[in-house]
Amino acid sequence: VGDGRFENALFAHTPFHLKAGQPVTARATIIGGAGDTVVPAVRKYVEIRGLPPIPQFNGGFDAAVRLLSHGWLDSAINEGGLFRHAVWGDSFKAGPAGDAIMYMDWLANQAREPNMVERLTAARDLAITKMPQGQPYISMVSHTGTPAAPFVFGNLPAYVERRRADAESILERFDEQGVKAYRPGGVDYGKTHFAKHANGHAGSDVASILEAATLSADPRLIERGLALLDKQTTLYANTVPRGAQVWEVPLHTPDILACAHMVKAYTLGYMIAGKPEHLEQARYWAWTGVPFVYLANPTTGEVGPYATIAVLGATNWQAPIWFGQPVQWCGLVYGSALHLLAQYDREGPWAAITRGVTAAGLQMTWPTSDVKRQGLLPDYFLLRAQVSEGPAINPGTVQARLPELFDKGTLYDVRRLSKTGWFLHAPCAVRDVKEADGTLAFTVDGWGSKVFQVLLAGVDKAPTVTVRPIRPAARPPENGGADAVDFNAQQRLLTITIRQPSEVQLRLQ
Repeated sequence: VGDGRFENALFAHTPFHLKAGQPVTARATIIGGAGDTVVPAVRKYVEIRGLPPIPQFNGGFDAAVRLLSHGWLDSAINEGGLFRHAVWGDSFKAGPAGDAIMYMDWLANQAREPNMVERLTAARDLAITKMPQGQPYISMVSHTGTPAAPFVFGNLPAYVERRRADAESILERFDEQGVKAYRPGGVDYGKTHFAKHANGHAGSDVASILEAATLSADPRLIERGLALLDKQTTLYANTVPRGAQVWEVPLHTPDILACAHMVKAYTLGYMIAGKPEHLEQARYWAWTGVPFVYLANPTTGEVGPYATIAVLGATNWQAPIWFGQPVQWCGLVYGSALHLLAQYDREGPWAAITRGVTAAGLQMTWPTSDVKRQGLLPDYFLLRAQVSEGPAINPGTVQARLPELFDKGTLYDVRRLSKTGWFLHAPCAVRDVKEADGTLAFTVDGWGSKVFQVLLAGVDKAPTVTVRPIRPAARPPENGGADAVDFNAQQRLLTITIRQPSEVQLRLQ
């Protein structure tokens, strides 16, 4: 029938001729089964059809590093060491950005051209001078936030305390039932919804609280955060992801960003408490995000597979309208949440989807030929025309999961240690964790050739620490092999300063 039938309609809207001697064949797969939500049908689709191949970025890892480096260095997002969230007229003013500093430093570790390394290093150093005195690298311009910056540039205890205090403040936004009420501004985006609250409206705050709980290991914050998470289950289990973009989207509209927040919140909850019901909720919200991802190319263009639709419905935008419109930054936030989930649900398709949406984001990124927008992610992408459009978003939104796409480790890792209950954080992959009575051992990939810190949160008494470089050290080891070990008894934080990929051993007192 082709264009004579609307997509998903059972019948043609226009008659057509059947020609003699030319067979007409129709094929369909009809799936029946029981389910309380759409999720079983979505899972069945992926089981039958599978996922498309991960898109290939021309030039591979080196080309991606070069492109994103030009984004930080040469696009209009960089204003003399201050950075804009996006380039769009006079919107998005430039300011200090701790995540931009971290991302440029990581790219400097990966870049092959000496000139590019020098430029990234100089831009990083200039940006550091723009940070407010005592600022613990809280400021960020990227949608896909990661706590990596203070692990590389210092002031980690101040960062942890700031995150803990912020989490305590965020908790006050919720009532006793766990509801974060939507409060309209100039436009009431909640008037078409049956309630004045939604999971996506609350989910970002819940995830932030629980992430702060892993950083601080504050028992009271952990208790309050988990209780709030369980209240979200009572409120929203088996419902539709919605309400995460209420600056321009109705509260009722299904929204992939809501999926992202709920996946991250429940995965962190599972990491902290180990309750199977938290992992099951994380899986549920992850599956609700799959219908927003193009798993079949909607056009004949190169860009299409793993492009992500922001919302399944309307926004306040009249041109362009958002039906079927990729808004990849939303999918990249979802992909970052899936990356965390993939560590605990290895049988799911989460790692592949994360790589896919990152690769699609790279494909959409403006090339170096576009001087002002080079290396920046478009707010939306026109599939039929294969054209990037809208505000040009900073490179960090794509870069967050770039290491995973090319098997280059990770920018941030966190683990809960089952025997001690401590939380182990590092700005790189943590591997080979071994716990025994009175001892702990693990390896860390390192941060290029740069000094970085590993954090253990929840430590009541300072252990004996030994650090052994995986490769021969350029100088004799100090302090048992560690460059520095600092124990903050008041915050219950142990920070270990390391200079290269190493094996870390702790003997508990």
